[in-house]
Amino acid sequence: MWCQKVKADSGYRIVYGKTQKELKDKLRVVSMPLPPVTFGQAAEEWLEKHSDEIGPVTLRGYAAAQKRAVKALGGLPLTQLRPVDLSRFLTSAIKDHKMAEKTAKTQLMVIRLVCRYAVQVGYIDSDPSSSLALPSGLQKTRRQLPSQDDINKIKASVNLPYGLFAMIALYTGLRRGEILALRKEDIDIENQMLYVRHAMLMDHSRIQIKDPKTEAGVRVVGIPDGLLPYLRDIPDGFVFQKNGKPLTENQHERRWEQYVAATGISCTPHQLRHAYTSALIANNLTPEETQRLVGHAQISTTMDIYTHLKQERAQQIAKKSLSVNF
Repeated sequence: MWCQKVKADSGYRIVYGKTQKELKDKLRVVSMPLPPVTFGQAAEEWLEKHSDEIGPVTLRGYAAAQKRAVKALGGLPLTQLRPVDLSRFLTSAIKDHKMAEKTAKTQLMVIRLVCRYAVQVGYIDSDPSSSLALPSGLQKTRRQLPSQDDINKIKASVNLPYGLFAMIALYTGLRRGEILALRKEDIDIENQMLYVRHAMLMDHSRIQIKDPKTEAGVRVVGIPDGLLPYLRDIPDGFVFQKNGKPLTENQHERRWEQYVAATGISCTPHQLRHAYTSALIANNLTPEETQRLVGHAQISTTMDIYTHLKQERAQQIAKKSLSVNF
């Protein structure tokens, strides 16, 4: 055997070879510097290591943002990545993809998470994204309310297949994953209370029920008189099920599409949740009370809707002045 002591990151190591030539070949490999880690490599590692910690819906948004960043910055060595490179990419991505504020925030978040990961594992010493910020004046995505025609159709079609799902979304403001996780024991008919204790993770064909992702998600919601009669005689187990098991995301989507085709409505389940939130505010509930009922983790989310509705009302009042005549 031939051997030689060589310097390594953690001190020294011994390299062995059966022949002198084998030893020289191994020493040549050991002495070759490793190629620098690129942004793309770090981004792939980050997503792979943390994907299990991220909910399926959030993961889809993160994966799309990661793909955009890797396409533009993937080949750059992390040691050469400058804040200006990140800023130029973010500005270009927002413009090219016509990003609203929410999508742009996700893009910024992913860049920061990848860079922080690179610092944590020692690929770079400092975070080039630390001073990165979104440009001002980005358009905020406004969730449209369902039309009164849609609401009337939902109320008239409760006995159709999946009509109860739409009624629960409209009259309680629950998220679709929260509705799919509802069981009969979560519904207190006598006291007209509905207990939100769990949520279905929306992950295509997988069935995975967990606690709501924030404490605000666990809550008690009143059952309005318009919904109460339809919850009295539901069977045991999950309210929406197939062969005793809760529906998957794919099964839910198929049933919702069939319901939409049968009724002719054009709204989404989340628009019904937004209608419920708006109704609470219109009935003079405070932002804090509204936040508790709809399960917003941040009061800022509730306040954004609250402020938007106040602005709409102000515009409606202002339009009435158009009829003033002297």
